Amino acid sequence: MRGLLEDPDDEAIARGTIALAHSIGLKVVAEGVEAEAQVQVLRELGCDEMQGFLFGRPMPAAAAFDFVRSRSSNAVPVARHRCDALGVT
Repeated sequence: MRGLLEDPDDEAIARGTIALAHSIGLKVVAEGVEAEAQVQVLRELGCDEMQGFLFGRPMPAAAAFDFVRSRSSNAVPVARHRCDALGVT
């Protein structure tokens, strides 16, 4: 998403990719989001989800489980199952 704010071609590519994905019933996740301005543009383009350093830094699986657990009790069973499958305690 680095060039999204500076290069009109990058925005056109993002717009086209989002439109294509939506036209075949897919949701779109933008990765590499590092700035609020990128979030705004991606929302305007119809992006469904975003991830990147703006939202959180990479973390070990156990820390990710704790992060999810602290934010949503509904996500705990799934996260716990995945951590168990990975052997994370």
